Amino acid sequence: NTIVIGGGSTTISVTVFTVDSVPVPNATVTLTASLGTLGAASLTTNAGGGATTTLTPGTIRGIAYVTAAIDNITAVTAVSIIN
Repeated sequence: NTIVIGGGSTTISVTVFTVDSVPVPNATVTLTASLGTLGAASLTTNAGGGATTTLTPGTIRGIAYVTAAIDNITAVTAVSIIN
């Protein structure tokens, strides 16, 4: 994903599932971002194991690394922030 400074936001989606690919409802996922602002830093998954928030750029361009964590498991995605 790429977002433009002053041009809105992008959706950040997470899905939590077991090792057997079964969705995990009502799981709490903690999010952090290295750049920009998250719409929510803590999400609760729905019946399908999914949850969404937004990432809005600040005034600094670069790569925003968004990390999702649940228990001792993390996943990272990168979003480019450009002028």
